[in-house]
Order: sequence, then structure tokens, then C-alpha cells
Amino acid sequence: MTLIAAIGTWIAKGIVIDRYIGMPLSNFGLFLIAHPVSKIGMLMLFALGGLLCLAALIALFVHGVAKDRSPSSPVDLVIWLGVFALIGLSLLVNGYQEMAIQMAIKEVGPVSFAVTAPQRVEQLFVFSLALWPSAFALLMLLVARMRRSKAIGA
Repeated sequence: MTLIAAIGTWIAKGIVIDRYIGMPLSNFGLFLIAHPVSKIGMLMLFALGGLLCLAALIALFVHGVAKDRSPSSPVDLVIWLGVFALIGLSLLVNGYQEMAIQMAIKEVGPVSFAVTAPQRVEQLFVFSLALWPSAFALLMLLVARMRRSKAIGA
């Protein structure tokens, strides 16, 4: 499900960039034009996502003790907590960005979507910073559980 959401976010970001912005805009370009508070949130998401991917790779190679018959491991809880922390932090950063957009619209008045499109693409980028590492970590967790259950069953 996380992988589907990550792919959907990537497609939506491409559509908004193509239709409303009209020029190629990379992820680094999105980072550069972001508000400083959003940049700090993006850096925190990037760091937490890297740690989550590292924990997922560790979980792939951690085996339970012989008397433990459960296919889960203590690292599984760390991965789930990391996934929830990433998604929660991305919601927090996007909430801040949405608040800034709404404050600007309140001052200026109603505007078309094309005016707020760059901020909307930033929001999609923040979601992708949370969803791609989460999808990778959950996929590695699934593979690790399958390996552990095969080892227990053998």
C-alpha cells in the first residue's frame, strides 16, 4: 500500500509540474525554493529515511535465537516506529506548508491553482521523502519475515 502511495505521489508530482509549472523542476530544485522551516523538515525526513533503510537492511540479516519460534524480531518494532515517525513528520511539515499557503491566500484573495502549484509540488515531494523509504523498509521487513519463517519451519 505504501509503495502504491509512493508511486501515486510521484505521478501526481509529474503531472502538476508538467501542467502548471511548465519547466523541469528536480527534487533538488524543490528543496532550494522551499521555505527554511520546510527545508529543515525535509532534511530531517531524509536523515530519518536513511536510518530507516539501514534498520531495514539490518533486519534482513538478523535471525532470532533458536528457541524463539516467532517469525518477528525486535528490529520489526523499530521499523514500524520509524515508518510511523516518517509519515507523521511529513504530515507535520505539510501542515506547516499548507498553513503558509492558506495565510497567503487569505491576504491576497482567491487565486488559481497555478499560483500555488509550486507549493503543492513541494508538499508532494515531502510525502515522497516519507513514502519511498517507508515502502523500502516494509518490503525488506516482509522479505526478512519470509526468510525467518522458512528458517523456523526447516
